[in-house]
Amino acid sequence: MTGQHPRAAPPPTGSSATTSGSSALTQHDSTRHPRWLLPAGLVAVLMLWALLPWEWSLVDDALYVEQSRAARSADGLLGLFQMGWDMREADVGAGVFRPSFYAIEPWFYALPVAGARTLRLALFLLVLLAPAVLVRRLAGGRWALAVGTAVAVGLANRALYDQLFFPSLQELWGLAFIALGLLAPRPWLRTVAWVIAAGWKAPFAWLLLVYALSLAVRRRWLHAAVTAAAGLGSILYSAYLQRSGWYTAGYTFTFDDLPRIVESTVKWGAAPGLALIALAATRGRREGRDEGGAAVRARRDQLHDGYILLGTGLLYLATLTPWSPGSSYYFAPPIWLGATGLLLILVQHTSPRELAWPRWGAAAVAAACAAAVAFIGLRDGLLRNAFVVETRDFALSVSDERPLIAMNGCEASIRFQQLLTLRTDGRWQGRFSHGTAGEPSSCDPSFMTLQPGPPTFFAFAAPPAGESRSCAAYYVEGTDYPGLPHDAAWRVLRHTARGTVYATPCPAERP
Repeated sequence: MTGQHPRAAPPPTGSSATTSGSSALTQHDSTRHPRWLLPAGLVAVLMLWALLPWEWSLVDDALYVEQSRAARSADGLLGLFQMGWDMREADVGAGVFRPSFYAIEPWFYALPVAGARTLRLALFLLVLLAPAVLVRRLAGGRWALAVGTAVAVGLANRALYDQLFFPSLQELWGLAFIALGLLAPRPWLRTVAWVIAAGWKAPFAWLLLVYALSLAVRRRWLHAAVTAAAGLGSILYSAYLQRSGWYTAGYTFTFDDLPRIVESTVKWGAAPGLALIALAATRGRREGRDEGGAAVRARRDQLHDGYILLGTGLLYLATLTPWSPGSSYYFAPPIWLGATGLLLILVQHTSPRELAWPRWGAAAVAAACAAAVAFIGLRDGLLRNAFVVETRDFALSVSDERPLIAMNGCEASIRFQQLLTLRTDGRWQGRFSHGTAGEPSSCDPSFMTLQPGPPTFFAFAAPPAGESRSCAAYYVEGTDYPGLPHDAAWRVLRHTARGTVYATPCPAERP
């Protein structure tokens, strides 16, 4: 061996090599891709998001911001605790049980609008990336494809984007705490996270019961008993409130609602389902492998997680049946739970195939689904926000001292009134009214107060005492709202992101 170095020994084979494969792969990845790269990228995305010209949405937000501001003006930060208690009292009368909502939302609406919007994006990213982290841990083989598909399945969930752009919706909070529970290093931490998730929406309590069943199968009796008690208690108390609540008393099951539920599920779940099919096309049956005990237990636990999420998604979907919902945001939780559960099961039972063309061809299908849905969801959400910002700025730019602006959105007219009052600290003296510009019609929306009992119904178009107005000087026609078409003779003042502002022939009368 003169002048020669000894040849390197071949890599070890057998169970020890297989067991250490995950750590070796992680070390290899950290060499090629610095660990700070992904966190830095996420921080950059959040910072850019915060710089966009945001405004609160036209669903509930303005009311909660107004209540939060009033509470802090009266009692400082302590007032937010009182606001939470008032929200609880209102929900008890309505028949709704959401303790996490009472605890967190008053503080959330104390944030500036850009901060609140950025926090929602952080929750969205957590829900999106948590399944990818789980798949990355134990996918094995060509893990990049499985991780990419996990992200694609989340991006293809169209219902999640409404959760991102409507800050008052609670489903995204619940999904975020479920994601935290999946990533938790200890089972008891998972239970705590999932109890908090159940406090956002009552149907999330099914997750605790299914998880308790899984714990009982694994003979973790004490943990199973505590988890089951928390889930069952939440469900029973919610059922008790629903029987007498003015909002939930009509909650009844009927098979007539099943076709609509199935139709909506297919509509909102088609794209994530196609991404999952694409992943299945790239993978074959997993061959028996000689793995260490820790790896076997980890795979078994993750397989349990898949069945837990899938079962919860089906139970959540069954809970929606009496409501017969059609809005997309209702379906964000069951679709995410079901798709993530199927993803974990699929990765556990299969392994990557060797053929390149079906693998990358199917990956292209999943990527195309994700890109198309992400483009549509982000575009619609950003355009809705731009509509609010541009309409708000128009109202503030009107030279009339007390303009009357009609629009074709019932709740939107109320939320614009509240937003402009908040933005000017009450100095804006104009009014938004629902109806046509020629003769504003009465609007009886559910004005969600924080008082116990039913909401106050009122004709918002009726002028306040001491005022007499028969006609609006301006008309805002939003494309998201039905009916009330404009007159062809009206002059177009400006086009907004999702609407048009018209000048009407008759000016607003002054008192």
